[in-house]
Amino acid sequence: MKNNKNPIENLLIISKPVFILINILIVGSILFTLIYLYNFVKSYSLIIQFLFLGSTLYITIFILVVEAAILAFIARIIFPPLKEGEFTVKSKEFRIYSLHYVVHAIFYCSPLFSFFRFFGFHKLYNRIMGLKGSRYLLSVWSHIMDPYMVEIGENSSLGSYSLLVSHLVTGEKILIKKIKIGKNVTIGLKSTILPGVEIGDNSVIGAGSLVLPNTKIGKNEFWAGVPAKKIKNL
Repeated sequence: MKNNKNPIENLLIISKPVFILINILIVGSILFTLIYLYNFVKSYSLIIQFLFLGSTLYITIFILVVEAAILAFIARIIFPPLKEGEFTVKSKEFRIYSLHYVVHAIFYCSPLFSFFRFFGFHKLYNRIMGLKGSRYLLSVWSHIMDPYMVEIGENSSLGSYSLLVSHLVTGEKILIKKIKIGKNVTIGLKSTILPGVEIGDNSVIGAGSLVLPNTKIGKNEFWAGVPAKKIKNL
């Protein structure tokens, strides 16, 4: 019977046992650490216990981010660099992309990634994974699927549930291309930005918009709709 899932979905299915094992190890280490350290403060007041457990959990999440950084650093040394373009799913370029994606997906597809968001580490995580840019606003619930293929300028903001995805599978082909966002750009609530999109400085993408692959948006422009089209100059 023919498999109708796209290659990225198949990749995640194959890698699922790895995700589960890593999650078990991480959750187990967190629980063991908390139980062990709690023995030292259980005789103190509830306030002290609460503060201790909260700070311990915060530090533990930070350690997870450091682990992600180490894994990402090793991946950059071992794996060949990514190439932009349109390739077949049987190509060498797709296999290289898959290696990079699995490293990211191990953490991104984990239920523990919600902790990254809750404790404010998701922006640091994206930077560790290769995203270029640091002085921007990122909603806790926005999604950057390929941080190593994204550039964001200063003072730009991504609204809640916005999605930036730098790969697109269509049939037997995959498009891999960087997303480049300029300075002072606003990406509206629930907007989707696809591979190869470039957005100029001071532009705005309206809420719920879909910006198609390889779209070039100039400076000081307002775009909106599905698919997104230029509405006016700003």
